Parts: sequence; structure tokens; C-alpha cells
Amino acid sequence: MQPVARSAMSHLHEAHGARLARVHDWEMPVAFAGATQEVSAARAGAGLWDLSARAKWEVVGSGTHAAIGALLGTSPPGVGKVAKGTLSGQPVWALRLADDRALILGPPGTALEPALRGVLPAGCAHLIDVTSAMCGVRLAGPSARTILAALTSLDVSPEAWPDLACAQTGLAHVHAILLRHDVAGLLSFEAYASRNYGAYLWEAFLDAGCGRGLAPCGLEAEQLLVAPTVADPH
Repeated sequence: MQPVARSAMSHLHEAHGARLARVHDWEMPVAFAGATQEVSAARAGAGLWDLSARAKWEVVGSGTHAAIGALLGTSPPGVGKVAKGTLSGQPVWALRLADDRALILGPPGTALEPALRGVLPAGCAHLIDVTSAMCGVRLAGPSARTILAALTSLDVSPEAWPDLACAQTGLAHVHAILLRHDVAGLLSFEAYASRNYGAYLWEAFLDAGCGRGLAPCGLEAEQLLVAPTVADPH
């Protein structure tokens, strides 16, 4: 018998009729209403995805700048910016939250630790695995900005918040890390916060999206959105 991790929102996914499956040692929602219907909802209004299974690592310390540069193989992003790189053949994103702090995101199941430790300056930066400690959600679609604006005082206008911007901010009265990362031509925001608030934030997004076409979405919808040739099995 192998252990399986569960998102803080798993009981809510079950209540919404999600079909769950084990993916990279996590039990995650594969579909709610079906991939085609979910993608249509996201393109017309907005979709809400659970990203809690993503690999998540914090880099903290005075060596953060050098560590991110070595990790990405290029100039590190400035504070409030996101840069993309490749680690062990997998895409990773570095969110520069402060001079001495960054959040590294990777696909579920990515073994970030060996490669990250290999680029950390000795004694100047520390690596913390926060994969299980933090929940994550993606809000994507034409209504995403309106829904998000109802939950935060942060200015998320296109001028203030272009693609690949990030910040620490209040979200539905909870401290969160927020970034904009557009996907498949859709306006898209991601939010990461303490796992303790996962269920609360999921419901807060659904409440803010009521009447704005928001629908919960699963992994099959994400695959269909990114690769439209993938057939919906439903």
C-alpha cells in the first residue's frame, strides 16, 4: 500500500461530483462536468483549477539572487517578476517575492531538491519544501480579473499587472502569493497560500464567481485547453 496525498479541497471536489484519480502520488480532480464542458466554461467565463499538487520550494537568504540565476541559467527576475527555466528536463517558474525570498514552482512530481541544492550558494540561501504546506489554485478566463478583483485590494489591471507579475498580497483576508501566468491565450492568475486556508479560498473563489460563469475544472480540461487535439473521454 502506497501513501497518497490529498488536497485541502478534496472534500469539496467530492461534494461537487468530481472524478478523482491518483496523479504523481496525489489524489486530484480529473473532471467535474467533463473536459469539453469545463473548457467551454473557462473560455466563456472562467475556470477554477486545484494546483495543490505542484512542486513548491522556497529559497530564502541573501544568496537568493545568485541561486535563481544559477537555476535559470540567465539573469534573475526582479522583485515582483516571474521567470521561466528548465530543471531536470521539466519547466520551472521562479517567483521573486523579495530580495531574499523566492518561490520555485514545478510540475507535480518534479524532483526539484537535488538540482536546486546543486545551485545554492553555500551558507547564503536555504531551501524549504512547501509542496504539502501550501495549497494552490488557478483562475483563468475572460472573467478572471473581475472575480479576482472582488477578493483582493491589489491592482490587477492590465497596466499594473502584466503577464508574469507576482506579489504577496491579501486574498479574501488571507495572506497569499499571487501571480499572473496566462495559459493557452486565456487571462490566468494563480494563488498560493497556507494549506489551512485551502478549502476556504476555493469556496471564496466560487462565491466571487457566482453569476460570472465560473466553473470548477479538472486535469482533463487543463490538458484539453493546452492541447485542443486531445479528445474528451466523456
